[in-house]
Amino acid sequence: MANSKEIPWKRISVEAAAVVVSILLAFSIDAWWEDLQDRKEESELLTDLINEFEANRDRLMEVTESHRIRSERLRILIEDTDAESSTLTADDLDTLADQVLTNPIFTAERGVMERALSGNGLSSIEDSHLRASLAGFWPRFEYYFKNQWIVIDNVVFSRQVVFETGTLVWQRFSEREELVSTSMWSDELTAEETNALKYFMVTEFMSNLMMKQGEHLLAEIDIILTELRSARSQ
Repeated sequence: MANSKEIPWKRISVEAAAVVVSILLAFSIDAWWEDLQDRKEESELLTDLINEFEANRDRLMEVTESHRIRSERLRILIEDTDAESSTLTADDLDTLADQVLTNPIFTAERGVMERALSGNGLSSIEDSHLRASLAGFWPRFEYYFKNQWIVIDNVVFSRQVVFETGTLVWQRFSEREELVSTSMWSDELTAEETNALKYFMVTEFMSNLMMKQGEHLLAEIDIILTELRSARSQ
C-alpha cells in the first residue's frame, strides 16, 4: 500500500520548472519590449536628425553659393579701380556695390540635436562612434559661425565706410546730402575711394574664407548624413 504522505517530487519539479520558465519568459518579453521601444526611439531620433541636417545642408549651400557670387562681384569692383582699363560705367559699379552689401549668414537649426543632448536622448543610438560624432559635431565648426560676424561686428570700420565713401558703397543713404552719388573710380583714388577699396578687399577675403569653410562644413554634413542613414537602415 502506497504511503499517502509521500511527497510528489515529480509534480513539484514540473510545477517549479513551469514557474521558472514563466518568470524567464516574462523577463524575456519585458526585455524584448524594452528593446523594441529603444529601437523605435532610436529610429525616430535618427529620422529627426536626418531631416534637421538635410535642412541645414540646403541652407548652407545657398549661403555658400551667395558668398561665391559675392566674391566674384567684389573682385570686379576691386580690379576696376584701375581707371585706365575700366570697362564698366559708374552706374555699373554702383549696381555691383549695392549687390555686395548683404552679408550671407548661415544659422544652423539645432533643435533636435539640443533636445537629444539635454535629455540624454543620444544614448538610444547604438553606434557609439555615431553618438560621439553627433555630440561634438557643431562645436567642431564654431570657428565658422564666429568668422561670419567679423566684418559685421567691426562697427568702427563700418561707420567709416558709411560716412566717408558716399554711394561708392552705401547707396541706401542716397537721400542724405553728404552721401551724394560719386563717380567710380578716379584716375588717382581719393581718400574716400581708398576707404571703399579697403572695405571691398576685406569683404572679398571674408567671402572667400566663408565659401571655403562652408564647402568643408558641407562635406562634413554629407558624412554625418551618410552615417545617420546607414544607422537607420539597420
